[in-house]
Amino acid sequence: MAWHIRPISEFAAHADDWQALNRACSDTPLLDRRFVDPLLREFASGREVIASFRRGESLVAMGIFTRTNRFTYQTLQPSNAPVGLCVCPASVPVADLLDSLTKSLSPFCLMVGITQQDPDISPRPEPSSRLVTLDYIHTARITVPGSFEAYWGARSKNLRHDVSRQKNRLAREGVSARLLTLTTGDDMAHAVADYSRIETAGWKGAINSAVEADSAQGRFYTAMLGSFAEAGEAFACQYLLDGAVVATDLCLRRRDKLFILKTSYSATRRGISPAHLMRHDLFADLFDDGTLRTVEFYGRVMDWHRRLSDEIRTMYHINYYRWPFLASLHRRPTL
Repeated sequence: MAWHIRPISEFAAHADDWQALNRACSDTPLLDRRFVDPLLREFASGREVIASFRRGESLVAMGIFTRTNRFTYQTLQPSNAPVGLCVCPASVPVADLLDSLTKSLSPFCLMVGITQQDPDISPRPEPSSRLVTLDYIHTARITVPGSFEAYWGARSKNLRHDVSRQKNRLAREGVSARLLTLTTGDDMAHAVADYSRIETAGWKGAINSAVEADSAQGRFYTAMLGSFAEAGEAFACQYLLDGAVVATDLCLRRRDKLFILKTSYSATRRGISPAHLMRHDLFADLFDDGTLRTVEFYGRVMDWHRRLSDEIRTMYHINYYRWPFLASLHRRPTL
């Protein structure tokens, strides 16, 4: 029973193991190799390691780690990854694994961090003298009721009135509104380009934080969504006003779960919220066909999430220390 530590350049040789382990655990697309491969290609420095733990012939856990300083490692955490790159069955005590991992990564490793964990994938462990958990963000989901009518009727009166008002205004002004859903590999490239165009023209473009189509982020989303499209799991939706794309969602769909990864929308038409109108029409289509059970947002809860969802949970980080006194020192408040 031991951890095997290999350079990240060997990930391709062990990607099938990673894929099989993820499928046996949560089977989330966010830890699928089709997500991880382009993520590593665009955002890994080459200094990361892939760690694997086996009991006999059985693979128990895998993770991708980077050294943040001489004494500390943590899971690789690009901003485009909603959850930390670690795969482990919920039934396995994480403290036992991290104790041996700390010693295996380096003789000088004093702390290992597991970032951005979802309690629905990895239940939050109990703290101990060497294990500390920290709140990360609150995130939202929608559990789909029996129909869109039931869902929409449970939303606030203000939201329902606001969406109805906007739709009526567009109709009065003779503006054509249309929802478009995209699923093919070629569609994904166009969707990312449209997403980039909208975001670059907005406030994110003004502060140089927009996803540009020819940047590492743009290449990641294009390649990742294109790869998932081959399995029928890529999904993008767009809202068009008079034929012009004014809102885009980049998503993944695995069986009865929709994962909304990125959203961009144009704010040029005063008094109109293209994203709200897009979601209304999208949910109306998806909720009534009986195949969707959950919508996951995986972003920090904003006011607009709370208008769409009543289900909020807390994601978290784990810090594991080689010795208890290090945990005490780290938790001690500074003056």
